[in-house]
Amino acid sequence: MAMTLEDPASGARTTCQVVPPDYSENARRNGMRGRLRAALSILPDGTVSGVKVRQSTGHIELDDKGLIALMRASCTPFRNSAGQAIGGTGIALVTFALQRAASEPPQVLPPYEDAIARLIRSLDISDLIAIGVDQGLASMPPGITPELKARIRSCTNSRLTLARIEPVVRPVVIALLPSDNVARVVAMTDLLRSGLSVKARQAGAKGEPLTQAGISAEDVREFERIAAAPEARAVVEQRLIDRILAGLKPEMQQMVREASQACHRELEVDQPRIQLKRGREA
Repeated sequence: MAMTLEDPASGARTTCQVVPPDYSENARRNGMRGRLRAALSILPDGTVSGVKVRQSTGHIELDDKGLIALMRASCTPFRNSAGQAIGGTGIALVTFALQRAASEPPQVLPPYEDAIARLIRSLDISDLIAIGVDQGLASMPPGITPELKARIRSCTNSRLTLARIEPVVRPVVIALLPSDNVARVVAMTDLLRSGLSVKARQAGAKGEPLTQAGISAEDVREFERIAAAPEARAVVEQRLIDRILAGLKPEMQQMVREASQACHRELEVDQPRIQLKRGREA
């Protein structure tokens, strides 16, 4: 499984491929479970030079199995802002969960912050943005030309970058998905990124019925497989995606309205100059 690590000292990131550790039948039978939090020291050539426990699972056997798997990880080098390979240390999480089938290896989870960032990128908030833009345009003074409205819409969308949106989205997501349940964050992301979910959202954005979304039997099977996992079932049963989007709606629409109004003020100042220029060209 791919795992993204970040070195807090330099801010550099790396990706490691980790083979899930052995979760012995004996450990399962004795009810051993837990989450290992460990620091991986990685050399400039990507070699894992050391692994140190930061938080134990509470079981020596599980800690040892997790450390062995992490020590064998295959990593790319950390790279600084200049693109140079550097050494660094990142935090990895390995979860041993009893609810998984005996033949299934334990899940290797990314750090909570990485999982939240990936989830935020997977959330489809385009509808909320579109509604906010429409409301912002509707609240503006009458007499605005269609051309100016189109420019305001384009300007507003250009302002709503992920860097600006994430600070608004993050608190709402974290309130429903606390840091002690990374598996649920990952499960929600998997549901959002499934072929069925993506095609359903695309159809909704176009105003098309689901029957025209191109959802295949394989898409349905993939979604059912993901949704069968305990954490994914909890996401569906608790309607967590709907609750997050509902919590985001007022915040996002206010943010979009403010961006629209700022664009209106800027473009309204430019409008006379544009008209003058066109008059000269004529």
